[in-house]
Formats: sequence, structure tokens, C-alpha cells
Amino acid sequence: MIALKMVTRQPVTHIVFSPDGNTIAVSQPHYGVTLLDRATGHTIAVCAQPRRDVLRGLTFCAGGRFVATGSAKWVEVFDATTGELLSASCHWNLLLTADDTRTTGIDPYCRVVQWEPDPVTNPRSRWRGYGHNGSVAVDALSPDGRFAVLDTRTRPTRQNVVLDLRTGNVIATVQHDEEKPKHLWPGSVKFCPNGQRFAVHEGPTLRVYEIGEHAEPDEDESPADAARVQRENGANPPAQTTTAAPVPHVVLAPVSTLQVEDERGNWDWPGTFAFVADGRGLLVKRPRNRIQLWDVPTGTLINDWSWQLECVMCVAVSADGLTAAVGGRFGRVLIWDLG
Repeated sequence: MIALKMVTRQPVTHIVFSPDGNTIAVSQPHYGVTLLDRATGHTIAVCAQPRRDVLRGLTFCAGGRFVATGSAKWVEVFDATTGELLSASCHWNLLLTADDTRTTGIDPYCRVVQWEPDPVTNPRSRWRGYGHNGSVAVDALSPDGRFAVLDTRTRPTRQNVVLDLRTGNVIATVQHDEEKPKHLWPGSVKFCPNGQRFAVHEGPTLRVYEIGEHAEPDEDESPADAARVQRENGANPPAQTTTAAPVPHVVLAPVSTLQVEDERGNWDWPGTFAFVADGRGLLVKRPRNRIQLWDVPTGTLINDWSWQLECVMCVAVSADGLTAAVGGRFGRVLIWDLG
């Protein structure tokens, strides 16, 4: 285990591993992003952001060569080895995610922006818009930039909507049976690395949902008769074409449910958790700042750690599933092996 104290005592709001797992990005408001070596904990570089408050998004892009941050008004791209600011563009309150070929962001108005192949060599971006009626909030964006989970905030019941960003269609919903729906804490909805599972942490319960076969196929992979059913009556009469109705989206049922044990009855703490590798494992902050590793399919506890760390603010797991890191309220970071 490696225990670190950052230069500033500002809370650690985001912590992210690079795609190869060798670098850890640690974000602190009014300071910036500190890049740490995974093996030693030494500082590689600092991406200075002295005037930026809490970020909405932090990610590595272009295979780990760059670090992109999304704040209240700006998307900024830094060199991952020197911390030099390379690009800045004005976008409002953007959530960010990235894979090896593209960086994707989505704002609270359901507008999607994508940089391809990376935001430095190709700074031009393209927007795609979706309907917004004033009562939709974006809760999470999948790592591959394909799916988004939206909060409709409807009354008296509230539901989450799973949106396929490639088609713009709603593919599934998550219903919450509550008498008094409430706003989710930031970070209370997260995807697993492959984007096929996501978890919603609300009140005393953390639920895991599977997208799986509910995802719509890509346009080039869809069958020719998926949208239209064509029937020919003989050789000479013109073909009769009937437009098929769209397949209705489904209501997802949780594949796993984790109850939070808190004798004080304080359920309104932020959803601090992270998926491990393919989504089978779930690293969760528990009461008294314990960190537990759970197996999602079976709902069994695998491991439990307690290091008396002050309030845990964020959790991250490397892509290989071997290393975890947490950030504390007063600028402390812990890195340890999960094995």
C-alpha cells in the first residue's frame, strides 16, 4: 500500500487510472490535476487549474497521451507527461469519457460533443442534439461514449433513462418506486469499463443493472428487414412496403442489490464506488469509511479494508483490476493491490 499526501489539502474529487494503468490522475479544486506514478506514487506532472472548481469530468484520451478535464465552463486538454495545457474550448458543465480513438462529452442539455481522433491533432468537434424539456439531467456516460444515463426527475415517481448516443433512442428505463424522489448525488451513477453494466446508488441501496441484449445494434450491423417489411405480389405489381413499429424499450430489473448498513440512518452520502474490470466486482465505500469489494453476480463480500482514512471522496480501479486507489477529503490518496 502507498499512502500519499498531496501538496494541497483540498479534497480529492476525481481519481482516474490511465488506460495502461501506469499513471493515476488526481483532481483537486482550485489546484489542478496531479499525475502520479502507480508503482511509486511519485509525482510525474501537475496540470495547473488554479481557477477551476469541482470538475464534471476527468479522463485520459488518445491512449493515455493526454488528460482532458471538464469544468463548469471549459474543456481543457493537457500533456500527460509534462502537464502542459495544449487545448481549451468553452463548453458548459460537460461530463467526459474517452476510449483509445475518441473523446466524448455530454452536457446537462443532452448535447453530445465528440473529438476524433483526439482533441489535440483534431480540435474540431461535432455536436449532436437530443430533446430537452427542462427536467432532464445527465447522470453518467459510458467509457466508450455510446450510452448515457439520464435522470428525468419526474414526479411523483422518478426514473432513469438509458440513451443510445449513436442512434439517439431510449433503449431502457430504470423505475424508482419512491414516495419522495430526490436528486442523486454527483457520481451516484457509474458504468463498468465495458459499458454493459451500470450501478445506481440511491439512499440505502446500490443497484446494478445490465444493458446486455437490450442495446440496439449498429446501423451497419442491423438486418436489412429490421426497419421495413417488404412483400412482393408477383413480378409485375409494385412491391408493397410496410413500415414496422419501433421496438418498445424495456424496464430494467437489477441484477444485484447491495444494502448499505448504517446504524445512524445517514443515507445521503455520495455514491463512492467503482466497477472492477468486466463489471463482476464492485468496490464500494461503506460506513466508517471502510472499503469493500463485492462480487456482483453472487452478491458476496470478497474483501474489506479499513485504514481510518478521513471521508473518502472517490474510488478508482485500474483497467487490469489489480490496483485500486481512493482519495480523501483533506488531500490524501491511498493506492493498494486488490489481490
